[in-house]
Amino acid sequence: MVAVFIWLPKSRKKPDGSSETDIGHGALMFRGGYVSNWPGALRSLAWGPGLAAPDLASDVSSEGGLPQLIYLLKALDEVAMTDQWKDMKKDLKYSFPIYNCFTTVAEVLAAGLSFTEGLLGDSVIPHSAVIAHPILITYVQQILLATEGRVDMYGETPQEAMKAFLKELNSAQTAAGR
Repeated sequence: MVAVFIWLPKSRKKPDGSSETDIGHGALMFRGGYVSNWPGALRSLAWGPGLAAPDLASDVSSEGGLPQLIYLLKALDEVAMTDQWKDMKKDLKYSFPIYNCFTTVAEVLAAGLSFTEGLLGDSVIPHSAVIAHPILITYVQQILLATEGRVDMYGETPQEAMKAFLKELNSAQTAAGR
């Protein structure tokens, strides 16, 4: 099972009483790893190196809590997704306006669509166009519709997958001190 995490923009209080605005974030967790792309340097806001967050706990800590939206997807080619993410990490890039965390998640998801592409047809948003929260939500919804009723490639029951996912989410929240 694949989990897509979306943190929505929000304002939050810092320990010193001041406030800061989070612009939101998108990440992905599956058997092949954790996909999360952050700017690797200040120049990366325009274009530069990306920085892969190591795990969900790191993003929970950076974003000040659990994601507001979590989508669970099945019937994706997670081996292809793993290969894609490994290749991307060799020279990970980041650009806030054109290649950010949402685009990165969509690119890895697109690699997993190999055997569902026929179901999606030409109605799917190209992964390269996923640059913001609403577009990633729409992209994920299209995948959900295309894979409805399909069995996860690992033969895992939904209950087993959900149990494992909730355990991971709980441990990330505990590790982040939330």
